[in-house]
Amino acid sequence: MGEASPYATGGGGTVLEHRYGALLLTHLLTGDPLTELGDDATPVEITFQASSFSAVDDVVVKGLLEDGTKRQVSIGVRRSPSFVPSDGPSVDLIRSYLCVLHDRPLEIASGEWRLALTVASPNTHVQQMRELANIARDVIDEEQFRAEVARPGRTTHYVRDRLRHLDRLVAAAAHKTDFDTKLSSTSRLTWLLLAALRLRELRLEGIDETDRSSAVARLRGHTKAGSADAASKLFSRLAELVGRYAPAAATKNNTTLRRDLNGELRQPPAHGSNRYDASVQDSQDAAATYRQARTESAPEVRSEYLSQVRRIAPRDLLSREHEVSHLAEFCTALESDSYLWLRAPAWAGKSALLSSFTLNPPPGIQVVSFFITARLAGQGDRNAFADVVLEQALEITGEPMPVLLSDATREAHLLASLTRAAQSCQDKGERLVLVVDGLDEDLGVTTGPDAHSIAAMLPADPPGGMRVIVSGRPNPPIPSDVADDHPLRRPTIIRTLPTSPHAEVVRQDAERELKRLLRGTAAEQDLLGILATAGGGLSGDDLAELTGLSAWEIEDHLTAVSGRTFSPRVGRWRPNTTVYLLAHEELQQQAESFIGANRLELYREMLHSWADKYRDQDWPIDTPEYLLRGYFRLLISISDVRRMVAYATDAKRHDRMLDVIGGDIAALTEITLAQEALASQPVPNLVQMTRLALHRAKLVERNENLPVNLPGVWVQLGSPSRAEALARSITNPSRRVRALAAVVHELVVANKIERAKIIGSQAEQAITSVTDPFQRANGYAVVARAFAEAKDPRANDLIVLAEESANLLADPPQQAAVLAVVARAVAVLGEASRARDIANSISTWSERAQALAAVAIEIANTGRTRLGLEVASAISNRTVRAQALADVARTAKQHGDDRASVDIVERAAVTAREIGKPERQASALVSVAYAMALIGQSKEAQQLLVQAERLATSVIKQSERENISIAIARVVAIVGDLVVHHATLVG
Repeated sequence: MGEASPYATGGGGTVLEHRYGALLLTHLLTGDPLTELGDDATPVEITFQASSFSAVDDVVVKGLLEDGTKRQVSIGVRRSPSFVPSDGPSVDLIRSYLCVLHDRPLEIASGEWRLALTVASPNTHVQQMRELANIARDVIDEEQFRAEVARPGRTTHYVRDRLRHLDRLVAAAAHKTDFDTKLSSTSRLTWLLLAALRLRELRLEGIDETDRSSAVARLRGHTKAGSADAASKLFSRLAELVGRYAPAAATKNNTTLRRDLNGELRQPPAHGSNRYDASVQDSQDAAATYRQARTESAPEVRSEYLSQVRRIAPRDLLSREHEVSHLAEFCTALESDSYLWLRAPAWAGKSALLSSFTLNPPPGIQVVSFFITARLAGQGDRNAFADVVLEQALEITGEPMPVLLSDATREAHLLASLTRAAQSCQDKGERLVLVVDGLDEDLGVTTGPDAHSIAAMLPADPPGGMRVIVSGRPNPPIPSDVADDHPLRRPTIIRTLPTSPHAEVVRQDAERELKRLLRGTAAEQDLLGILATAGGGLSGDDLAELTGLSAWEIEDHLTAVSGRTFSPRVGRWRPNTTVYLLAHEELQQQAESFIGANRLELYREMLHSWADKYRDQDWPIDTPEYLLRGYFRLLISISDVRRMVAYATDAKRHDRMLDVIGGDIAALTEITLAQEALASQPVPNLVQMTRLALHRAKLVERNENLPVNLPGVWVQLGSPSRAEALARSITNPSRRVRALAAVVHELVVANKIERAKIIGSQAEQAITSVTDPFQRANGYAVVARAFAEAKDPRANDLIVLAEESANLLADPPQQAAVLAVVARAVAVLGEASRARDIANSISTWSERAQALAAVAIEIANTGRTRLGLEVASAISNRTVRAQALADVARTAKQHGDDRASVDIVERAAVTAREIGKPERQASALVSVAYAMALIGQSKEAQQLLVQAERLATSVIKQSERENISIAIARVVAIVGDLVVHHATLVG
């Protein structure tokens, strides 16, 4: 039983195990509960290679409950165990678990000692074992366990086969350990093992790094910089330490771990301890500090989801006083379960109750909500849930929306933001409540091993006193991807909601209306059939076009039954558009059943023809939103792979989507879904796969090559949302940072400071994806300048990071380029002396001159003209000095200092005339002339242009002469009153 684990051998899976060890150490640092210990236990000590404690010796974690009760868990870590009797390592693993069961029966039975297995995700065998383990914990003996597994409809044949394999595996392991199977049969050992075993699939590698992302989010408040980049580096450092701890069988607590990380963590408070040790208090203080910093520095995100909830809520909630009172009591009670599950059949009034409660919560309660609607594209899966709830949580904390959310990061951002929102509410004496209605309508739930449900995303241990209210029908059962210890698996949280008599009346009215429509005129039948087939999301204009009815006839029909049969919603991408869907999932199913497969197919063909018509027109500007969003979901639902590929590779359609949304994220998502559909076919079509891959490459390429200043132009044109989406769609990280910074600059110019701060936060977060040292340092600098322009205090931290990063660069020109931007950012903050010192520290004279010029301009922009003049006058290079003086003169004019602007521009002219080389003097004179014209010195500007034109004739190189003429022409084009005079010059 003392065999070396993969840590010691260095065999396959070592990297995964080191990352998992880093995940455990993260919980030790932050004081957050660990799933393997249970949602109510916090780790206080971790032992690697713990053979002296447990036969399962990979890791042993000790923890404490709220009441001080101790708990331990023996964790086996395997990358991909097969769990078949012929696999020797699997036999050895099961044998080690049986030894713990044998050695510590009372502690296992009481839950004081637990068993756990962690594997790489996905692992079908472990998923099947998890289902068996759930059943084993819910029954009282082995006989009942076997009966429940065999009960028709309870499990699949794959799960039952897994149990048979496991029985044989346990028998082999028991034989190898010399267990007396007369005292405890192998079948009973199987049940005991499953009841004690917690199984976890680790998402730490490859595409899905959700566990790592969540850990990094928790570590952020413990780093000195408080940034995602610093937290990511800290996680990697923890993985390195695990590589050292494991072979040495080290034991670590918070104190010794912090000692090993000396200098890498935020300094903990000098005082404070609790029942765990000082580490937990450190964790809470660090989180509080981080929350406070984010709240003070970032503007609020505004969620418009309540407008959707108001469409769902009844005008008056009748005969629900008792239920509303119970909800209020659950939310405000000091001691209660963290979860409440309202269960009731369809049409009981669940949505009416929870929507009304969401709009009118008790005093001191903050509600974030999501109403799952399978009938409306984009409102029925985990991505929609995460996006909507994340937006509401960030509104509470006042934080910006994370940039480039993906399937790998979305859940981590959601859980972290809910934690901070709950704590923010708690700090104000309030409580956060999450309301999720309609778990039975979750489109992500499947019966297979790849289920991705909303239920599994709900926090297993709601933070900060948070409460969670969910609702749904008794069936379907809890999705298989919900963790073993999740509160949703506790029968005590379920409350049966009595059916509202008023909801029953609405049901009867709706069903009667549905039947009337089904027997009504051809137009009424078509109206119902098209909406049912489309799955909702069609506007009145869409329906008019499809049915041939006039707009007023459609409006009459929809108004007459709206709220009973049809329900209105706000368009996703065009909020000024109202779209319609069947008012209830039961109505959707009944309508489909009554209409019948043949007629549904006819309506689908109608929708296909409608889509084809717009495709033939190259997707004009008035293309309905449904065809850019909901229609693709319809194709997925009917597994129409041919059309999915055709529409996912339609470049013109994706161009129109870009026009509407402002980015290509939705288009890339369609390509991914089409690829998944192709991959699931028995023989994937490689030609279609190639088409999808090529189209994806083109979209990625066009986002990589977008000019970084183009998003800023869209701000100037009055489209900040489009500017943001365009900047975020740039795939090259360093260019995306600069594009977002450009958007910030233009927003500040437009005096949209709060929006500028939000985009600035996205730019800051984008820096974490930049790997090149020079580009990362430059990213820090440009975002620091953007924050400085927005008067955001985060500018100071980024300036320090940029300066430190620049000083580490070995290439002098690169270092100079970054320091020039840093100096400019410092100048924007008004720190003239510091900015000048940074500029003067640049080793190369040309870059130093340009940096000083930039500092002079920024200082002058703050209204300190004399100081700007002083910095500009000290520039040794005459060409740069003349340009800087001209710019300072223009700035003085903008601040109303006319006299100073004239004096300074005259100095600029004198300086320009002192330049020896004709081509440089001519260029400088043109720049000064431009400044003169702008401050009202037109006659003097004309004279300078004449001098520049004459100088150009003496320039030897033709290209330089042409450049001077172009510069003169540009000035003339901008300053209109000089056009005539210039015509005489060149005539």
